[in-house]
Amino acid sequence: MKEKIQSIKLNGMLCIIFTGITYLVTLNIENGIFHPNWWWMSNDFALTVSGGIATGFVAGLAYAIHDYKNAKNETELELFRNVEWLYSTLKHIDETITAHLNKPDWQAAPTVFDNYISEGKATIEKIRKIDYQTLFAKTELEQKLQSFQKTECDKMQEIFRQAFYYYRIAINLTEIDNLKNDSFDGLALTSDYRIKRTLEILQKEVLTVLPSIEQLAEVTDLQTGQYHWKEYKKYVDDNCSKVTELDGFEEFLKKGDTL
Repeated sequence: MKEKIQSIKLNGMLCIIFTGITYLVTLNIENGIFHPNWWWMSNDFALTVSGGIATGFVAGLAYAIHDYKNAKNETELELFRNVEWLYSTLKHIDETITAHLNKPDWQAAPTVFDNYISEGKATIEKIRKIDYQTLFAKTELEQKLQSFQKTECDKMQEIFRQAFYYYRIAINLTEIDNLKNDSFDGLALTSDYRIKRTLEILQKEVLTVLPSIEQLAEVTDLQTGQYHWKEYKKYVDDNCSKVTELDGFEEFLKKGDTL
């Protein structure tokens, strides 16, 4: 969007300059201050040229403003879509951790977060690359986004890195200890100390960054007034827990009686 703003400023400046020149030429014609009656130049020719150029820059300015508005709307939509997706991703991680902590007899699977991690990392990089600038003074959204890009993106990338590597390390070390002690066939459960502690720390860090995502989404929705963040957040909060619920499996099996 920086290029769009520069285009508006350039066209606006040149429009003012050539409009001023056209005005001066018109005053010169009316008052007869200067008569450039050369074969290659006259007042009428100067008026025609300067007026035509001014008109061209007026049209260019109108197009630049229209182009800026379209780019602004598209950028705001891109930002909101990525922010809501990032919120959904981290919320799924939070609910997945809760489900594992509530089931101490579950076997710990090292790939349980992998899909969320890849989606989250890609989304963060998209947000980091968003170029959002306003034409005049900085808006609250522009300030929030710049702050988010400078600080929060790195925090979340670190959380995804820890979820990928540290969770695997916790499982591997637990399995090694179990094999050494000849217990549980070497299997790592979510109740084992390293795994449980890793999940607790990850969940705490996820819950720490979620408010900053909510704030950015709220400001985006408030400035545009068209994305319905509260409704989307409620939908995500209500449905994320259902994704990790397995209590309905027995009910699912009962459907076989009707086949």
